[in-house]
Amino acid sequence: MQVEYSQQSPTADWPWAASVRIACETKGSNKSEVQQVCTGVLIDKQHIMTAAHCFYLRLMTQPNAKNEIGGAVPEGSWHVPFEYVKVTLGGKDWQHSAGLSIKSFSKIKSFHSHALNDDIGAIELSDPVVFDHRVNHICFPAAYTARTGHLAYVLGYGNTLKKTSSLREELIQLRIKQPCPKKLCCTQHETRQTEPGDSGCPLMREYRGRFYLIGIVKGHRLECQSRTCFTRVIPHCLWVNKITKGKSLRLSPVALYERSGSKGSRRGEPTADDATVNDGILGALVVPPPAALSLKGKEWRRKGRATKQNAK
Repeated sequence: MQVEYSQQSPTADWPWAASVRIACETKGSNKSEVQQVCTGVLIDKQHIMTAAHCFYLRLMTQPNAKNEIGGAVPEGSWHVPFEYVKVTLGGKDWQHSAGLSIKSFSKIKSFHSHALNDDIGAIELSDPVVFDHRVNHICFPAAYTARTGHLAYVLGYGNTLKKTSSLREELIQLRIKQPCPKKLCCTQHETRQTEPGDSGCPLMREYRGRFYLIGIVKGHRLECQSRTCFTRVIPHCLWVNKITKGKSLRLSPVALYERSGSKGSRRGEPTADDATVNDGILGALVVPPPAALSLKGKEWRRKGRATKQNAK
């Protein structure tokens, strides 16, 4: 993620990272320029989750945009047509790539671009992607209880102080209590700053070698007192299940939570006892993902080879 003091990350380590860029002509100009940069996360073969506000631009910026997407939006905030949007996966250079074709974009009905509440949207690709060592999905937890002090990863394509636009990562501490609103979680420290392009980037927790999506960056908001705000994804599981026809939630093997009084591991994961309870409860509800999916970098490729050998 392009936050202050973050580090550049190999794209192969995060095969679910997506770059979402909007390029169009501004008023009084005949040149197409990138007006908005966001990050997304691949949740199955055909859906990318991002911040809903990424598909809205101010009227003065986008003269040809439509003012409708599943309902009216406030005057002065316009929905961007798909032909202006370029989505790339697998760390491809967006400037020299045709990008992926978009079939539709969905947002939660309660989202309003002026208030940015429930700021989650999903891009449906025209065709399913093929999973390999560079492109894969992130896991979607069946449940997660966030706690202040939990460690989590963020990932994004925003601009750094050097004005680069490469994939970057950051390990942060979460804050759940005030001033963070109930439906959001935010960074523990005010010094953690998001940059343009970080909107929509995934907030992730690691558990047993897999990464689980727990939030989507909505940026710096006054209600978070200059902290980075994340929209929680767990409260919107039914919506995700509806738009993906259950494909994303079927990939979730465990619930991420800690029982009262239990002590998690170094990164705040559930204890072994908690995991056993979770696996038992969820066994009849969800189908565990293949062993090769949603692992990081070299471990992902190593597990993938082992799985293929076992299949033989």
